[in-house]
Amino acid sequence: MNFNFFVWKIVRIILLVLKPNPNISFTAIIGKGCVVPQSTIMREGSKVISHVVLGENVYVGRGVIIDGYVTIGRGCFIVSNANLSSCSFTGKEKANISNRLHSETDLPIVIGDYVAIDAYATIDKGVTVGDYAIVKSNSFVTKDVPAYAIVEGNPAEIVGYRIEKEAKKK
Repeated sequence: MNFNFFVWKIVRIILLVLKPNPNISFTAIIGKGCVVPQSTIMREGSKVISHVVLGENVYVGRGVIIDGYVTIGRGCFIVSNANLSSCSFTGKEKANISNRLHSETDLPIVIGDYVAIDAYATIDKGVTVGDYAIVKSNSFVTKDVPAYAIVEGNPAEIVGYRIEKEAKKK
């Protein structure tokens, strides 16, 4: 038997013991107080930092940061480098995670079921995104998004609906 094959088998067994969920990358960070179901997929460099509740079958892409009081529904798809943060910051340097403060007055972010959040999108604190909505790339969402809506821009505006029949009824 090849020695390298034997070593790889041992490393694989150790990795499975240390990392019970194969869907979560080793470089992903999950903070205390977070609820992350077994069906969640988290890619490299993603961070679910504190007070976050993820629904079943959620995909969290590379470099996504979810921090503060955030609830995400079932079947959501959050693409790379999106940012969802409900916490406040101190000082001028907002990029430094150590400067964040969590308080009971932070406004929670609520993401409905089967929502798609595209790359580099940012969801501001206090925002609710309705079921089946789409947030397009590089959008900055500052207001609530209704169900089935498609939003884009900075600040994000509704550009259409996923199902036109639903939009006409409203």
